[in-house]
Formats: sequence, C-alpha cells, structure tokens
Amino acid sequence: MPDTMPDTTADPSPDISRAARRTSWRTSRRTLLLAAALTPALLRAAEQEPPTWGVLEDTRLVDQYNRPVSRASFNGFALLMNFVFTQCSTVCPVQTRELAEVIGSLPPDVRRRVRFLSISLDPLTDTPATLRAFAQRHQALLPGWTFATGPANDIERVTGRLRALPTGDAPTRVVNHTAHLYLFDGQGLLKQRYGGLPVDQPRLADDITRLVRSDAIAARVALR
Repeated sequence: MPDTMPDTTADPSPDISRAARRTSWRTSRRTLLLAAALTPALLRAAEQEPPTWGVLEDTRLVDQYNRPVSRASFNGFALLMNFVFTQCSTVCPVQTRELAEVIGSLPPDVRRRVRFLSISLDPLTDTPATLRAFAQRHQALLPGWTFATGPANDIERVTGRLRALPTGDAPTRVVNHTAHLYLFDGQGLLKQRYGGLPVDQPRLADDITRLVRSDAIAARVALR
C-alpha cells in the first residue's frame, strides 16, 4: 500500500478541460444572444416611460384670464390634468363639478400645494372668456384651477403626448375624447392615470393628499 494519498490537485485531463471550454463558450454565446434579444425590448421600455409635465413643453397656452401657462407654472406643485371643451353637454360639465367637489374636500394644507389644469380641446371656440364662463357655471372658478386654451397645434401636441384623443376626424375625436385624469407629482412625474367617468372622489382626494404630503416630506429631507 502506498505511504501517501493520491494528489487530487493535479491538472484535469485534457478531455475534461476541452469539455469545460465548450461549456463556457456555449454559455457566453447564449448570454450574447439573450442580450441582443432583450436590447430592443429595453429600448421600447425606455420609450414608454411615464410622461412628465414636459407634455406642456413648447406650448403657448393661456388661462381663463389670458395669462400665459407653461410647465413652470406648476413647478413644485402636485398637478391634476384633464381635457374639456365648453360646448360639451355630457361628460365635461359633470366631471368639472365632481372635481370641484374634490377640491372642496381636500385639507387646507393640501389644497395650497396642488394645482388643477383643464385644457380645452376646442381652441377655436374656447377663448379665455368662454372658459371663464364655463368654470363659473360649474362652480370651478377656484384658486389653483387653470382652464387653458391656445393654438390648435399646441393643443394637439399635448393631447398627442398623453394619447388623450382617439384616431379619426377632428370633430369626432373631440366629442369622443377620453375622460382620463392625469396626476403628476411635484417633480412633474406622472404618478397615476384615472378613468375619470365617474370621478372616484374619495380615492382621488386620498391620492392627492398622500402625494402632496409625501412631496412635502421629501422636500424637507432634501433641505437637511
């Protein structure tokens, strides 16, 4: 019997080394193929990131008092955005009154830190004076609520970025516009999109309250 144990640290046989190299090559090849397959999907995901209030970029909107409206108007505020037109006799008046009730239900500290923006889909008809009359008629001429109009091309740019209109002829598209509500945080990121018909008032008020207060906490932490 030999006095020593066999040396188990010796180099593996050539057959084992070749097999290991083949396995490693196959693994690397699969990794490269998987990366190549995923790249288009990752790019598409990047393109589909949630919108920001940059949807207002490069637009020349004015409010119900004919004052300029831009993304800078909402910096640091939570923002609820929707689309209306004053000749609407169904969804727009109802949704506007429901949103007015939401504002009335918010705690005072939250009401000060949120803005509402209703953009006209019919800028040829909806002048600042027309929008002001519409807001007043539906109890929506409230502090912090902007009713905006502007050049048709600029309105089209915003609705296109948010996919707020169906495809089709312009008159039909306006009448059949979505009733969606878009809630942005104080940094301008889209946090939630709601169906909006009818407005789920308790949920919306709760979401706005939590969002405004979380933004306020984040701001205080950032100042430390």
